[in-house]
Amino acid sequence: MAVPRIIPVLMHKNGRLVLSRRFEVHQDIGDPYHIIDRYKCWDLDELIYLDITPHWQSGCPEEIFERYVETIKKASRNCFIPLTAGGGICTVDQMHQLIKAGADRVMINTRALLEPGLITAAAHTFGAQAVIVGIDVRTNPAGGYDIYARGGKVKSNLKLVDWLHQAADLGAGEFFINHIDRDGMATGYDMELVKFVKSATDLPLIICGGAGKWDDMIPVLSHGIGAVAAANIFAYTELSYAEAKKGISQACKMRPATIGMDYAQSRRERERGSRLGAEKTVLWRELDKGGLME
Repeated sequence: MAVPRIIPVLMHKNGRLVLSRRFEVHQDIGDPYHIIDRYKCWDLDELIYLDITPHWQSGCPEEIFERYVETIKKASRNCFIPLTAGGGICTVDQMHQLIKAGADRVMINTRALLEPGLITAAAHTFGAQAVIVGIDVRTNPAGGYDIYARGGKVKSNLKLVDWLHQAADLGAGEFFINHIDRDGMATGYDMELVKFVKSATDLPLIICGGAGKWDDMIPVLSHGIGAVAAANIFAYTELSYAEAKKGISQACKMRPATIGMDYAQSRRERERGSRLGAEKTVLWRELDKGGLME
């Protein structure tokens, strides 16, 4: 059995990183490169970077995608962790652009529902291991689950179990299951959904939506799920990934995050560089006062 993974998710909208709540409220949390550089120091199992900009509402979706490719290119520099890119992907050529820019895998969601053959084309081109099919769901009044497309705006007529089977047959390598109702709510993962998708497919699963504390991840991983993902929970706390790994590893065997010393050292080096810069500025001012700079 594969070692369980904990995967932070970054959401990119109109050139900024945001936190999401139920796919409706998006809070700006800043420049993507500063946060990505911080995550690079965390020895992540993997990083998922999703562009949630509503491409279909834009008059220039190509320009939006080009900016996203440039973001992935900059994000992947000196990045030695697996990187998955998704959002707004419509063609195999766009997947190729993202992989060329530095992504290891791609995630397709709405376009896969509209054009299922894209899954097969992607699997044939890059290998199934590089193709993740994202599925956004909501709980329906009957207690089942409905699939939604276009950022949770459009309900699909496909049944969840049927789409899991079809996408697997078409060549998907892994599923990313995101519960819209729990997105950003910090109420824990939907274990009924976890059990449902686990029983419906043999493909690896990434479960997302609802993490409020590290303990929320343990029941999911204990149920045999390959990976849990979360976004908001990692945004504000330094070394939060290492803390999550440390806490969860007591219940589930997983790869340790060898982060502490490396991150602390890099932080000390940055602080030392800032101090040296300040000291150098003071020295230049003193020399200038004494007329030694003339």
